Amino acid sequence: MRPDVAALSAHRQALDASIPKARRGPVAPPSPRRREAELAQHMETAARLRAEGRFADSLAYLERAAALAPKDPAIHADLGSSLIACHRAEEALESLERALALDPDIAFAHYHLGLALVSLGREGQALGAFEKASALAPRMALAHRRRGALLHGLGLTRRAAAAFRAAAAVAENPAQRLRDNARALRIEGRDEEAKGVLLEAKSLNPKDGETLEVLGRLYAEEGRFAEAEKEFRAVLEYSPGNASAAFQLFQAVTAREEDRPLLLRLAARARRLELPAQSRMLFHFALGRAYEQLKEYASAIRHFDEANKIRAAIAPLNRRALERETRATMAAFPPGSLPAGRKAEDERAILILGLPRSGTTLTEQILSSHPLVAAGGEIGFWSEHGKRALEAGATAAVLAPLAVQYRALLERIDPKAARVTDKNPFNFYRVGLLRRALPGARIIHVRRSPIDNALSLYTTYLNPRSTFFLGNREDLLFFYDNYLRLMDHWRSVLPPERFMEIDYEALVRDRERETRRLVEFCGLSWDEACLYPEKNTRAIDTASLWQARQPVYTSSLERWRNYAPWLGALLRLAPQQGEAVGGAHRPDREARHAPAKDAKGAS
Repeated sequence: MRPDVAALSAHRQALDASIPKARRGPVAPPSPRRREAELAQHMETAARLRAEGRFADSLAYLERAAALAPKDPAIHADLGSSLIACHRAEEALESLERALALDPDIAFAHYHLGLALVSLGREGQALGAFEKASALAPRMALAHRRRGALLHGLGLTRRAAAAFRAAAAVAENPAQRLRDNARALRIEGRDEEAKGVLLEAKSLNPKDGETLEVLGRLYAEEGRFAEAEKEFRAVLEYSPGNASAAFQLFQAVTAREEDRPLLLRLAARARRLELPAQSRMLFHFALGRAYEQLKEYASAIRHFDEANKIRAAIAPLNRRALERETRATMAAFPPGSLPAGRKAEDERAILILGLPRSGTTLTEQILSSHPLVAAGGEIGFWSEHGKRALEAGATAAVLAPLAVQYRALLERIDPKAARVTDKNPFNFYRVGLLRRALPGARIIHVRRSPIDNALSLYTTYLNPRSTFFLGNREDLLFFYDNYLRLMDHWRSVLPPERFMEIDYEALVRDRERETRRLVEFCGLSWDEACLYPEKNTRAIDTASLWQARQPVYTSSLERWRNYAPWLGALLRLAPQQGEAVGGAHRPDREARHAPAKDAKGAS
């Protein structure tokens, strides 16, 4: 056991010892007056600890308070919120549901129930919880913000903007009101107006870290990296504990020699166990990125390893559940079960999918450079509805209304566009369902060298809930194998005229040929602008925001060689001598190398 973990364990034992416990053997129940005094003492101590941010320490007191007053909904609600702060979402869910069973009108409990559900990946139910909290407590700005963020992720832009405006109306202070209004404007695509609002917020308080961070993020998404850097560095000057700003700084700019004092300060922050796990993880990802930019790969991988240990603890992989899901998905769409025709009303949809960090953002950036194509980004619609549709049998009756909603969503993104992209990479799990729901949609599978793809996943911060297969090299290999099995299956059942595969390596090495293939597959006439995706002015809100602003480059190819001494199990994905580097080659199920196979299955 590491010393820091041992110290925490000893602290917890000492804490437990300091709390009165029931004596062994039969004893008389405490008098009502004594029970009330003990309850008050536990709740007072828990409240003080929670106010100090010591949520883990508050748990023992809240648990004893709940034992003394099992029918007090407020105690269960407080216990649930502390469990969420400690990243114990399953237990929090139980406490919060108990609180709401006792009193269904506690807005605070509905809000924290929403947080627990988001942590468990149950966004649809979380949205309902935040809506209930907002209805019960219209002045709870946090509930409106959370509701807005979920609605935006689902592509429901009008409702999302309205939610942020509701938050602005009851915001805690003028700067927060302006930030909420800016968020609504950004969702509506009014970035210049949003920028003006954020600059107004900055004028109210030039040292407000949250405002500066949001402004920096906007600049970065627009590709204005010098301005983004200025804002992020200011955040770290005024709010040195802002892990998000540190992470975004080294996503937007390259670390320099003069940054070394800053890196030492960030490393000290990353070691502080009292910080939330998410903050420590972001500090480590920032440091890994910075040291890689300084070409100090041993230091970089050390921080990436620390970040992934935290990520694995937040969202561990359930291998059995993943295996069951893969088998069930393939069984639901056997050969001959998917429609062979097409529907004109689905022509607008271009679904770009594959593993994250495989080149999906670059592909979307290329296509959306075409004047007839609009970029939808990573639309969460099928992530939200797909699993339930599959469980309901994915029948025409189930899918027809979803298809109507999805087409309306694409229409709202850009009613004038002939094509709209959806680059949610995890749609690779839902290819059969998408083909059945949208027979006219085009599906583009982007592949990348397995070891480069795996390394990029391992060294990139992505939402831990959506990348539950990261954090552990063997888990990543297990997930990669399931991905390959699924794509082999889809390749065998999809009509080739609606399914295209493109290798990232080929796209960057033979840009014009592969770009012309993409444009032709999408049923569009050639446009020279597609050769210059770095000139595309749309905002990019993904981990690839810096890369997508650069001319198409080859420097990311074979990046894994810089880390070869430390890759361990991931080296099983490295190409063998004489094997082509690209997305088509693969290991077998035991993660040993097998001959590369092309899309037709030939060795």
